[in-house]
Amino acid sequence: MKFRGLIAAAVLCTLCVGQASALEYTVDAPEDYLFGTPTSEGTVYEQESNNVDRGKNTALIPPGFGTATSYLPGSGEPLTPNLLPGAMSGGLISSVKTDSSEVSYPTVDSTADHWTGASFTAVTPNLYYNDDHLGTLSIPSIGLNVKVYQGTDSAALRKGAGHFSETSIWDGNVCLAGHNRGVANHFGKIHTLKTGNIITYTTKLGTRSYTVRSVSKVLYTDTSGTCASDENCLTITVTADKDSAYYTENSHPAIIDRDTFERVQALLQKKAQKEKKRREKSPLALKIVCGNCGTVFQRRSSQNGYVTWVCRTHDRHAADCPVGRIPEAEIHAAFLRMYHRLKSNADIILAPALRQLNTLDTILRQNHPQMLAINRAIAEATEESHKISTLRANGLLDADICAARMNAISAKLTQLRGERRRLSENEALDETMDAIRKMTDVIKNGPEQMNIFDEDLFDSLVEKVIAESQTRIRFRLYGGLELAEQLEVAAR
Repeated sequence: MKFRGLIAAAVLCTLCVGQASALEYTVDAPEDYLFGTPTSEGTVYEQESNNVDRGKNTALIPPGFGTATSYLPGSGEPLTPNLLPGAMSGGLISSVKTDSSEVSYPTVDSTADHWTGASFTAVTPNLYYNDDHLGTLSIPSIGLNVKVYQGTDSAALRKGAGHFSETSIWDGNVCLAGHNRGVANHFGKIHTLKTGNIITYTTKLGTRSYTVRSVSKVLYTDTSGTCASDENCLTITVTADKDSAYYTENSHPAIIDRDTFERVQALLQKKAQKEKKRREKSPLALKIVCGNCGTVFQRRSSQNGYVTWVCRTHDRHAADCPVGRIPEAEIHAAFLRMYHRLKSNADIILAPALRQLNTLDTILRQNHPQMLAINRAIAEATEESHKISTLRANGLLDADICAARMNAISAKLTQLRGERRRLSENEALDETMDAIRKMTDVIKNGPEQMNIFDEDLFDSLVEKVIAESQTRIRFRLYGGLELAEQLEVAAR
Protein backbone atom coordinates (compact mmCIF):
# COMPACT_ATOMS: atom_id res chain seq x y z
CA MET A 1 0.00 0.00 0.00
CA LYS A 2 2.83 2.34 0.82
CA PHE A 3 4.47 1.56 -2.50
CA ARG A 4 1.30 2.42 -4.44
CA GLY A 5 1.04 5.71 -2.59
CA LEU A 6 4.59 6.69 -3.53
CA ILE A 7 3.97 5.87 -7.20
CA ALA A 8 0.78 8.02 -7.21
CA ALA A 9 2.60 10.94 -5.58
CA ALA A 10 5.37 10.73 -8.13
CA VAL A 11 2.90 10.77 -11.04
CA LEU A 12 1.10 13.73 -9.48
CA CYS A 13 4.32 15.70 -9.10
CA THR A 14 5.17 14.94 -12.70
CA LEU A 15 1.83 16.34 -13.87
CA CYS A 16 2.20 19.51 -11.82
CA VAL A 17 5.54 20.59 -13.12
CA GLY A 18 4.90 19.85 -16.77
CA GLN A 19 4.30 22.87 -19.23
CA ALA A 20 1.19 23.14 -21.52
CA SER A 21 1.47 24.36 -25.13
CA ALA A 22 -1.05 27.04 -26.64
CA LEU A 23 -3.59 25.85 -29.24
CA GLU A 24 -3.36 27.32 -32.74
CA TYR A 25 -6.30 27.85 -35.15
CA THR A 26 -6.43 28.74 -38.84
CA VAL A 27 -9.48 30.44 -40.42
CA ASP A 28 -9.74 30.90 -44.18
CA ALA A 29 -10.95 34.23 -45.60
CA PRO A 30 -14.47 34.31 -47.22
CA GLU A 31 -14.74 34.04 -50.94
CA ASP A 32 -15.49 37.19 -52.96
CA TYR A 33 -19.07 38.47 -53.06
CA LEU A 34 -20.12 36.38 -50.11
CA PHE A 35 -21.67 39.64 -48.69
CA GLY A 36 -23.55 42.32 -50.64
CA THR A 37 -21.61 45.42 -51.74
CA PRO A 38 -22.48 48.72 -49.91
CA THR A 39 -25.07 50.94 -51.68
CA SER A 40 -25.02 54.17 -49.56
CA GLU A 41 -22.51 56.92 -50.10
CA GLY A 42 -21.76 56.91 -46.38
CA THR A 43 -21.91 60.71 -46.02
CA VAL A 44 -22.56 61.88 -42.46
CA TYR A 45 -23.89 65.40 -41.84
CA GLU A 46 -23.27 67.01 -38.49
CA GLN A 47 -24.65 70.15 -36.89
CA GLU A 48 -22.11 72.91 -36.56
CA SER A 49 -23.35 73.70 -33.04
CA ASN A 50 -24.71 71.48 -30.30
CA ASN A 51 -26.96 74.28 -29.03
CA VAL A 52 -29.72 73.70 -31.62
CA ASP A 53 -33.47 73.44 -31.07
CA ARG A 54 -34.44 70.05 -32.51
CA GLY A 55 -37.97 70.03 -31.05
CA LYS A 56 -41.31 70.34 -32.84
CA ASN A 57 -41.00 74.13 -32.73
CA THR A 58 -38.50 73.98 -35.61
CA ALA A 59 -39.91 70.95 -37.45
CA LEU A 60 -39.90 71.29 -41.24
CA ILE A 61 -42.10 69.81 -43.95
CA PRO A 62 -39.70 67.97 -46.27
CA PRO A 63 -39.28 69.37 -49.78
CA GLY A 64 -40.62 67.44 -52.74
CA PHE A 65 -38.80 64.30 -53.84
CA GLY A 66 -36.17 65.04 -56.44
CA THR A 67 -36.18 68.82 -55.94
CA ALA A 68 -32.96 70.81 -55.77
CA THR A 69 -33.08 71.07 -51.97
CA SER A 70 -34.41 67.59 -51.17
CA TYR A 71 -31.02 66.38 -49.95
CA LEU A 72 -29.97 69.53 -48.06
CA PRO A 73 -30.18 69.57 -44.26
CA GLY A 74 -32.59 72.10 -42.78
CA SER A 75 -34.54 72.61 -46.02
CA GLY A 76 -38.33 72.62 -46.27
CA GLU A 77 -41.29 74.70 -45.06
CA PRO A 78 -41.83 75.20 -41.29
CA LEU A 79 -44.49 72.87 -39.88
CA THR A 80 -45.61 75.34 -37.17
CA PRO A 81 -44.42 78.80 -38.22
CA ASN A 82 -46.05 80.54 -35.26
CA LEU A 83 -43.90 78.43 -32.86
CA LEU A 84 -40.58 79.36 -34.43
CA PRO A 85 -38.17 81.20 -32.15
CA GLY A 86 -38.92 84.90 -32.55
CA ALA A 87 -42.39 84.41 -34.07
CA MET A 88 -43.94 86.43 -31.22
CA SER A 89 -41.88 89.38 -32.42
CA GLY A 90 -43.17 89.01 -35.95
CA GLY A 91 -40.50 86.68 -37.33
CA LEU A 92 -41.08 83.92 -39.83
CA ILE A 93 -39.01 82.10 -42.40
CA SER A 94 -39.55 84.35 -45.35
CA SER A 95 -38.25 82.35 -48.28
CA VAL A 96 -36.88 78.96 -49.24
CA LYS A 97 -35.43 78.71 -52.73
CA THR A 98 -36.43 75.49 -54.45
CA ASP A 99 -34.68 76.19 -57.75
CA SER A 100 -31.13 76.00 -56.37
CA SER A 101 -29.13 74.40 -53.61
CA GLU A 102 -29.08 77.60 -51.54
CA VAL A 103 -31.48 78.09 -48.65
CA SER A 104 -32.20 81.70 -47.57
CA TYR A 105 -33.30 82.73 -44.07
CA PRO A 106 -34.20 86.23 -42.84
CA THR A 107 -31.82 88.01 -40.55
CA VAL A 108 -32.59 89.54 -37.19
CA ASP A 109 -31.71 93.15 -36.45
CA SER A 110 -30.84 93.01 -32.73
CA THR A 111 -31.22 96.78 -32.38
CA ALA A 112 -34.66 97.02 -34.01
CA ASP A 113 -36.08 93.78 -32.54
CA HIS A 114 -37.89 92.77 -35.73
CA TRP A 115 -37.30 90.69 -38.85
CA THR A 116 -35.54 92.63 -41.57
CA GLY A 117 -36.76 90.33 -44.33
CA ALA A 118 -40.26 91.90 -44.39
CA SER A 119 -41.65 95.41 -44.88
CA PHE A 120 -41.35 97.38 -41.67
CA THR A 121 -41.65 100.99 -40.55
CA ALA A 122 -40.33 101.70 -37.07
CA VAL A 123 -41.95 104.19 -34.70
CA THR A 124 -39.79 107.30 -34.42
CA PRO A 125 -40.29 110.45 -32.29
CA ASN A 126 -41.28 112.56 -35.29
CA LEU A 127 -44.31 110.30 -35.95
CA TYR A 128 -46.12 111.33 -32.74
CA TYR A 129 -48.80 114.02 -32.70
CA ASN A 130 -48.97 116.68 -29.98
CA ASP A 131 -51.16 114.58 -27.68
CA ASP A 132 -48.86 111.53 -28.06
CA HIS A 133 -51.04 109.55 -30.46
CA LEU A 134 -49.63 107.97 -33.61
CA GLY A 135 -52.67 108.15 -35.87
CA THR A 136 -56.40 107.60 -36.22
CA LEU A 137 -58.48 104.56 -37.16
CA SER A 138 -61.89 104.96 -38.77
CA ILE A 139 -64.45 102.22 -39.56
CA PRO A 140 -67.63 103.97 -40.79
CA SER A 141 -69.68 100.77 -41.04
CA ILE A 142 -69.64 100.35 -37.24
CA GLY A 143 -69.39 104.05 -36.35
CA LEU A 144 -65.82 103.76 -35.05
CA ASN A 145 -63.35 106.66 -35.05
CA VAL A 146 -60.53 106.41 -32.48
CA LYS A 147 -56.94 107.52 -32.04
CA VAL A 148 -54.06 105.04 -32.09
CA TYR A 149 -51.56 105.06 -29.21
CA GLN A 150 -48.26 103.23 -28.78
CA GLY A 151 -48.51 100.05 -26.68
CA THR A 152 -51.32 97.68 -25.75
CA ASP A 153 -51.56 98.26 -22.01
CA SER A 154 -54.78 99.27 -20.28
CA ALA A 155 -53.83 102.96 -20.30
CA ALA A 156 -53.52 103.02 -24.10
CA LEU A 157 -56.64 100.91 -24.76
CA ARG A 158 -58.69 103.09 -22.42
CA LYS A 159 -58.08 106.06 -24.74
CA GLY A 160 -58.53 104.28 -28.08
CA ALA A 161 -56.68 101.67 -30.13
CA GLY A 162 -53.24 100.39 -29.14
CA HIS A 163 -50.32 99.65 -31.47
CA PHE A 164 -48.21 96.54 -30.95
CA SER A 165 -44.80 98.14 -30.43
CA GLU A 166 -42.89 95.29 -32.10
CA THR A 167 -44.90 95.59 -35.34
CA SER A 168 -44.73 98.09 -38.19
CA ILE A 169 -46.49 101.44 -37.93
CA TRP A 170 -46.94 101.95 -41.69
CA ASP A 171 -45.48 99.53 -44.25
CA GLY A 172 -46.17 95.81 -43.96
CA ASN A 173 -48.47 94.35 -41.33
CA VAL A 174 -49.75 97.04 -38.94
CA CYS A 175 -51.13 95.35 -35.80
CA LEU A 176 -53.57 97.18 -33.52
CA ALA A 177 -55.47 96.14 -30.38
CA GLY A 178 -58.63 97.30 -28.62
CA HIS A 179 -61.38 96.47 -26.12
CA ASN A 180 -64.82 95.21 -27.16
CA ARG A 181 -66.43 95.28 -23.74
CA GLY A 182 -66.29 97.24 -20.50
CA VAL A 183 -66.13 101.02 -20.20
CA ALA A 184 -63.81 101.62 -23.17
CA ASN A 185 -65.51 99.18 -25.55
CA HIS A 186 -64.55 101.07 -28.71
CA PHE A 187 -64.51 97.84 -30.74
CA GLY A 188 -67.76 96.41 -29.37
CA LYS A 189 -69.24 95.99 -32.87
CA ILE A 190 -66.15 94.67 -34.66
CA HIS A 191 -67.75 91.22 -34.99
CA THR A 192 -70.43 92.77 -37.24
CA LEU A 193 -67.93 93.79 -39.93
CA LYS A 194 -68.61 92.34 -43.36
CA THR A 195 -66.30 91.46 -46.19
CA GLY A 196 -65.69 94.57 -48.26
CA ASN A 197 -66.15 97.12 -45.44
CA ILE A 198 -63.63 99.96 -45.55
CA ILE A 199 -61.14 100.75 -42.77
CA THR A 200 -59.19 104.03 -42.96
CA TYR A 201 -55.85 104.40 -41.17
CA THR A 202 -54.14 107.81 -40.97
CA THR A 203 -50.66 108.70 -39.65
CA LYS A 204 -48.13 111.44 -40.37
CA LEU A 205 -46.87 109.20 -43.16
CA GLY A 206 -50.22 109.41 -44.97
CA THR A 207 -53.66 107.83 -45.19
CA ARG A 208 -54.48 104.29 -46.33
CA SER A 209 -57.82 102.59 -46.89
CA TYR A 210 -58.06 98.86 -46.23
CA THR A 211 -60.79 96.47 -47.34
CA VAL A 212 -61.96 93.85 -44.84
CA ARG A 213 -61.16 90.40 -46.15
CA SER A 214 -62.06 88.29 -43.13
CA VAL A 215 -63.24 88.55 -39.54
CA SER A 216 -62.70 85.41 -37.51
CA LYS A 217 -62.39 84.19 -33.94
CA VAL A 218 -59.24 82.23 -33.16
CA LEU A 219 -57.53 80.82 -30.09
CA TYR A 220 -55.73 83.27 -27.84
CA THR A 221 -52.55 81.25 -28.39
CA ASP A 222 -52.62 81.85 -32.15
CA THR A 223 -50.41 84.88 -32.79
CA SER A 224 -49.78 84.19 -36.48
CA GLY A 225 -51.86 87.23 -37.42
CA THR A 226 -49.27 89.57 -35.91
CA CYS A 227 -46.37 88.23 -38.00
CA ALA A 228 -44.45 90.52 -40.35
CA SER A 229 -45.51 90.72 -43.99
CA ASP A 230 -44.30 92.26 -47.24
CA GLU A 231 -47.94 93.09 -48.03
CA ASN A 232 -49.46 96.27 -46.65
CA CYS A 233 -52.22 94.94 -44.40
CA LEU A 234 -53.93 95.75 -41.11
CA THR A 235 -54.62 93.32 -38.26
CA ILE A 236 -56.93 94.30 -35.39
CA THR A 237 -57.06 92.13 -32.26
CA VAL A 238 -59.69 92.32 -29.56
CA THR A 239 -60.83 90.28 -26.56
CA ALA A 240 -63.76 87.90 -26.99
CA ASP A 241 -65.71 86.23 -24.17
CA LYS A 242 -63.42 85.26 -21.27
CA ASP A 243 -60.29 84.46 -23.22
CA SER A 244 -58.17 86.55 -25.53
CA ALA A 245 -58.79 86.02 -29.22
CA TYR A 246 -57.52 87.55 -32.42
CA TYR A 247 -59.64 88.96 -35.21
CA THR A 248 -57.25 88.69 -38.10
CA GLU A 249 -57.37 89.58 -41.77
CA ASN A 250 -55.99 87.16 -44.34
CA SER A 251 -53.96 85.28 -41.74
CA HIS A 252 -54.27 81.86 -43.40
CA PRO A 253 -54.32 80.74 -47.03
CA ALA A 254 -57.75 80.19 -48.53
CA ILE A 255 -59.01 76.62 -48.90
CA ILE A 256 -61.31 77.53 -51.81
CA ASP A 257 -61.20 80.35 -54.34
CA ARG A 258 -63.03 83.64 -53.74
CA ASP A 259 -65.71 83.07 -56.42
CA THR A 260 -66.72 79.69 -54.96
CA PHE A 261 -66.77 81.15 -51.45
CA GLU A 262 -69.07 84.02 -52.45
CA ARG A 263 -71.47 81.72 -54.31
CA VAL A 264 -71.70 79.40 -51.30
CA GLN A 265 -72.31 82.37 -49.00
CA ALA A 266 -75.10 83.60 -51.27
CA LEU A 267 -76.78 80.18 -51.17
CA LEU A 268 -76.48 80.00 -47.37
CA GLN A 269 -77.93 83.50 -47.00
CA LYS A 270 -80.84 82.62 -49.28
CA LYS A 271 -81.52 79.47 -47.28
CA ALA A 272 -81.34 81.39 -44.00
CA GLN A 273 -83.86 83.95 -45.26
CA LYS A 274 -86.28 81.21 -46.25
CA GLU A 275 -85.85 79.53 -42.88
CA LYS A 276 -86.37 82.81 -41.04
CA LYS A 277 -89.48 83.59 -43.07
CA ARG A 278 -90.86 80.12 -42.34
CA ARG A 279 -90.25 80.45 -38.61
CA GLU A 280 -91.43 84.04 -38.20
CA LYS A 281 -94.19 84.27 -35.66
CA SER A 282 -97.07 86.54 -36.57
CA PRO A 283 -98.15 89.08 -33.91
CA LEU A 284 -101.70 87.79 -34.44
CA ALA A 285 -100.76 84.26 -33.37
CA LEU A 286 -102.71 83.03 -30.30
CA LYS A 287 -104.51 86.39 -30.06
CA ILE A 288 -107.47 85.78 -32.37
CA VAL A 289 -110.25 83.67 -30.83
CA CYS A 290 -113.61 82.68 -32.24
CA GLY A 291 -116.52 84.57 -30.67
CA ASN A 292 -118.84 81.64 -31.42
CA CYS A 293 -116.96 78.54 -30.17
CA GLY A 294 -113.96 80.06 -28.38
CA THR A 295 -111.37 78.24 -30.48
CA VAL A 296 -108.06 79.96 -31.25
CA PHE A 297 -107.66 80.92 -34.91
CA GLN A 298 -104.86 79.50 -37.04
CA ARG A 299 -103.00 81.06 -39.96
CA ARG A 300 -103.38 79.78 -43.52
CA SER A 301 -101.22 80.81 -46.46
CA SER A 302 -101.79 79.91 -50.10
CA GLN A 303 -99.05 79.30 -52.67
CA ASN A 304 -99.50 82.77 -54.11
CA GLY A 305 -98.99 84.37 -50.68
CA TYR A 306 -102.63 85.10 -49.79
CA VAL A 307 -102.90 84.87 -45.97
CA THR A 308 -106.09 84.25 -43.98
CA TRP A 309 -107.01 83.36 -40.38
CA VAL A 310 -109.61 80.70 -39.70
CA CYS A 311 -111.37 79.13 -36.72
CA ARG A 312 -109.93 75.65 -36.14
CA THR A 313 -113.39 74.21 -35.58
CA HIS A 314 -114.68 75.68 -38.85
CA ASP A 315 -111.55 74.51 -40.65
CA ARG A 316 -112.10 70.91 -39.54
CA HIS A 317 -115.87 70.91 -40.18
CA ALA A 318 -117.57 74.06 -41.43
CA ALA A 319 -120.99 72.98 -40.15
CA ASP A 320 -119.76 73.03 -36.54
CA CYS A 321 -118.93 76.78 -36.56
CA PRO A 322 -120.19 79.48 -38.96
CA VAL A 323 -117.19 81.82 -38.50
CA GLY A 324 -115.14 81.30 -41.65
CA ARG A 325 -111.85 82.65 -42.92
CA ILE A 326 -110.84 86.29 -42.44
CA PRO A 327 -108.10 87.85 -44.61
CA GLU A 328 -105.08 88.99 -42.61
CA ALA A 329 -104.98 92.24 -44.57
CA GLU A 330 -108.51 93.06 -43.34
CA ILE A 331 -107.50 92.52 -39.71
CA HIS A 332 -104.53 94.86 -40.24
CA ALA A 333 -106.78 97.48 -41.85
CA ALA A 334 -109.32 97.20 -38.99
CA PHE A 335 -106.55 97.77 -36.43
CA LEU A 336 -105.42 100.92 -38.29
CA ARG A 337 -108.97 102.30 -38.26
CA MET A 338 -109.37 101.48 -34.56
CA TYR A 339 -106.05 103.15 -33.72
CA HIS A 340 -106.88 106.34 -35.60
CA ARG A 341 -110.27 106.61 -33.86
CA LEU A 342 -108.69 105.97 -30.47
CA LYS A 343 -105.93 108.49 -31.18
CA SER A 344 -108.48 111.17 -32.16
CA ASN A 345 -110.75 110.52 -29.16
CA ALA A 346 -108.27 109.62 -26.42
CA ASP A 347 -109.43 112.47 -24.19
CA ILE A 348 -113.05 111.36 -24.53
CA ILE A 349 -112.51 107.61 -24.09
CA LEU A 350 -109.41 107.05 -21.97
CA ALA A 351 -109.22 110.13 -19.75
CA PRO A 352 -112.70 109.71 -18.10
CA ALA A 353 -112.08 106.01 -17.49
CA LEU A 354 -108.75 106.75 -15.80
CA ARG A 355 -110.28 109.51 -13.65
CA GLN A 356 -113.03 107.19 -12.41
CA LEU A 357 -110.50 104.49 -11.55
CA ASN A 358 -108.32 106.99 -9.70
CA THR A 359 -111.32 108.15 -7.67
CA LEU A 360 -112.17 104.58 -6.73
CA ASP A 361 -108.55 103.88 -5.88
CA THR A 362 -108.41 106.93 -3.58
CA ILE A 363 -111.53 105.83 -1.72
CA LEU A 364 -110.12 102.35 -1.20
CA ARG A 365 -106.78 103.61 0.08
CA GLN A 366 -107.71 106.60 2.21
CA ASN A 367 -107.86 104.46 5.35
CA HIS A 368 -104.28 103.20 4.86
CA PRO A 369 -101.62 105.69 6.09
CA GLN A 370 -98.86 103.35 4.96
CA MET A 371 -100.20 103.65 1.42
CA LEU A 372 -99.07 107.29 1.22
CA ALA A 373 -95.49 106.36 2.11
CA ILE A 374 -95.46 103.56 -0.47
CA ASN A 375 -96.89 105.83 -3.18
CA ARG A 376 -94.27 108.46 -2.36
CA ALA A 377 -91.49 105.84 -2.64
CA ILE A 378 -92.91 104.64 -5.96
CA ALA A 379 -92.97 108.21 -7.28
CA GLU A 380 -89.36 108.80 -6.20
CA ALA A 381 -88.14 105.56 -7.78
CA THR A 382 -89.97 106.35 -11.01
CA GLU A 383 -88.42 109.82 -11.14
CA GLU A 384 -84.94 108.37 -10.52
CA SER A 385 -85.47 105.90 -13.35
CA HIS A 386 -86.39 108.74 -15.69
CA LYS A 387 -83.27 110.73 -14.74
CA ILE A 388 -80.96 107.76 -15.28
CA SER A 389 -82.50 107.10 -18.70
CA THR A 390 -81.95 110.76 -19.64
CA LEU A 391 -78.27 110.68 -18.54
CA ARG A 392 -77.67 107.47 -20.49
CA ALA A 393 -79.34 108.88 -23.61
CA ASN A 394 -77.02 111.90 -23.47
CA GLY A 395 -73.94 109.68 -23.11
CA LEU A 396 -73.18 110.88 -19.58
CA LEU A 397 -73.53 107.51 -17.86
CA ASP A 398 -71.77 104.20 -18.47
CA ALA A 399 -73.97 101.45 -19.94
CA ASP A 400 -73.06 98.84 -17.30
CA ILE A 401 -73.66 101.22 -14.40
CA CYS A 402 -76.96 102.33 -15.96
CA ALA A 403 -78.16 98.73 -16.44
CA ALA A 404 -77.27 97.78 -12.87
CA ARG A 405 -79.06 100.79 -11.40
CA MET A 406 -82.16 100.32 -13.58
CA ASN A 407 -82.39 96.67 -12.51
CA ALA A 408 -82.23 97.72 -8.86
CA ILE A 409 -84.96 100.33 -9.38
CA SER A 410 -87.15 97.83 -11.21
CA ALA A 411 -86.81 95.33 -8.37
CA LYS A 412 -87.66 98.06 -5.86
CA LEU A 413 -90.77 99.13 -7.80
CA THR A 414 -91.95 95.53 -8.02
CA GLN A 415 -91.60 95.16 -4.27
CA LEU A 416 -93.37 98.45 -3.53
CA ARG A 417 -96.26 97.70 -5.86
CA GLY A 418 -96.63 94.28 -4.28
CA GLU A 419 -96.90 95.87 -0.84
CA ARG A 420 -99.41 98.39 -2.20
CA ARG A 421 -101.57 95.63 -3.66
CA ARG A 422 -101.45 93.75 -0.38
CA LEU A 423 -102.60 96.83 1.53
CA SER A 424 -105.34 97.75 -0.91
CA GLU A 425 -106.54 94.15 -1.27
CA ASN A 426 -107.60 95.06 -4.78
CA GLU A 427 -104.94 93.75 -7.15
CA ALA A 428 -107.21 93.75 -10.22
CA LEU A 429 -107.93 97.47 -9.88
CA ASP A 430 -104.24 98.31 -9.51
CA GLU A 431 -103.32 96.29 -12.59
CA THR A 432 -106.16 97.79 -14.60
CA MET A 433 -105.07 101.31 -13.77
CA ASP A 434 -101.45 100.52 -14.71
CA ALA A 435 -102.59 99.00 -18.01
CA ILE A 436 -104.73 102.02 -18.91
CA ARG A 437 -101.91 104.43 -18.00
CA LYS A 438 -99.47 102.52 -20.23
CA MET A 439 -102.00 102.36 -23.05
CA THR A 440 -102.64 106.12 -22.73
CA ASP A 441 -98.91 106.81 -23.00
CA VAL A 442 -98.62 104.56 -26.06
CA ILE A 443 -101.52 106.32 -27.79
CA LYS A 444 -100.22 109.82 -26.97
CA ASN A 445 -96.67 109.00 -28.12
CA GLY A 446 -97.81 107.07 -31.19
CA PRO A 447 -97.78 108.46 -34.75
CA GLU A 448 -100.52 110.82 -35.84
CA GLN A 449 -101.00 109.00 -39.14
CA MET A 450 -100.20 105.32 -39.73
CA ASN A 451 -100.76 103.68 -43.10
CA ILE A 452 -98.84 100.44 -42.50
CA PHE A 453 -99.57 97.82 -39.85
CA ASP A 454 -97.16 98.25 -36.92
CA GLU A 455 -96.45 94.97 -35.12
CA ASP A 456 -94.88 96.57 -32.04
CA LEU A 457 -97.77 98.99 -31.61
CA PHE A 458 -100.26 96.14 -32.01
CA ASP A 459 -98.47 94.07 -29.33
CA SER A 460 -98.41 96.99 -26.88
CA LEU A 461 -102.14 97.79 -27.26
CA VAL A 462 -104.11 94.65 -28.11
CA GLU A 463 -104.58 91.82 -25.63
CA LYS A 464 -107.01 89.77 -27.71
CA VAL A 465 -109.04 89.86 -30.95
CA ILE A 466 -112.54 88.32 -30.84
CA ALA A 467 -113.92 87.29 -34.22
CA GLU A 468 -117.70 87.61 -33.90
CA SER A 469 -118.20 86.74 -37.58
CA GLN A 470 -116.44 87.03 -40.92
CA THR A 471 -117.48 90.67 -41.07
CA ARG A 472 -117.05 91.90 -37.49
CA ILE A 473 -114.23 91.69 -34.91
CA ARG A 474 -113.62 93.22 -31.48
CA PHE A 475 -110.24 94.43 -30.21
CA ARG A 476 -109.83 93.90 -26.47
CA LEU A 477 -107.16 96.35 -25.30
CA TYR A 478 -105.00 96.02 -22.19
CA GLY A 479 -107.04 97.36 -19.28
CA GLY A 480 -110.27 95.74 -20.47
CA LEU A 481 -111.46 98.32 -23.03
CA GLU A 482 -113.10 96.72 -26.11
CA LEU A 483 -113.64 98.39 -29.50
CA ALA A 484 -115.52 96.76 -32.39
CA GLU A 485 -114.68 97.13 -36.10
CA GLN A 486 -116.64 96.15 -39.16
CA LEU A 487 -114.62 94.33 -41.85
CA GLU A 488 -114.97 95.56 -45.40
CA VAL A 489 -114.25 92.25 -47.18
CA ALA A 490 -114.70 88.66 -46.05
CA ALA A 491 -113.13 85.57 -47.62
CA ARG A 492 -115.50 82.73 -48.30
